[in-house]
Amino acid sequence: MEKSDRISFKGIGQVLKMPAVWIIGFVTFCNYVFTLSLYYFTPYATSILGATVTFGATLAALKRWFSLFGNVGGGFFSDKFGTGNALLISFVIMILGTLGILILPTQSDSILMFTILFVLIYIFYNVNYAQTWAMMDEGGIPEKFSGTAAGIISTVGYLPEIFVSVLAGIMIDQNPGVDGYRQFFGFLIAMLALGAIFVLIWKAYLKKHPKETNK
Repeated sequence: MEKSDRISFKGIGQVLKMPAVWIIGFVTFCNYVFTLSLYYFTPYATSILGATVTFGATLAALKRWFSLFGNVGGGFFSDKFGTGNALLISFVIMILGTLGILILPTQSDSILMFTILFVLIYIFYNVNYAQTWAMMDEGGIPEKFSGTAAGIISTVGYLPEIFVSVLAGIMIDQNPGVDGYRQFFGFLIAMLALGAIFVLIWKAYLKKHPKETNK
């Protein structure tokens, strides 16, 4: 790389002024809230729905295999129909799936439906997890700024690490039983809806700045 192409402090300022960087950061933020929330679905199944510990452990182990469908299938769909469309559909399905789990009767008969909904949610979560970074190219972020942009996006996107687990613990501890999980899942649905809104903002941004995003 030529010396003139290397990023300077002035270049960092340029990256901070790019709307695309902040939108990607906020989409990552909302999706990462869900990443940290995955740990609470299994104990919900065991402690609220009455699933066995063995079932919970098996589901936790098998879920990684379902990521193949989301990662590869999501990549194919994104290439064909656009990253924004893939992300938006994924957020909507994650919202509906989590809402479905939230309203399931709290009895062992619900375990099968819980499993179906969880697998569906997990597949589309992996679409989002993999495709969020494809937004950088779609947003026309210059290659020479890609490292700095990734750093800023990661700083914003991974902030949920600070508070999500603490918030979940407070909600579940202060509201024993199903009520605590319902509060937390309600919060999760709100964050997923916010992620969908940011994807809509992203799609509007791409339409409004076609020259910038096609460089």
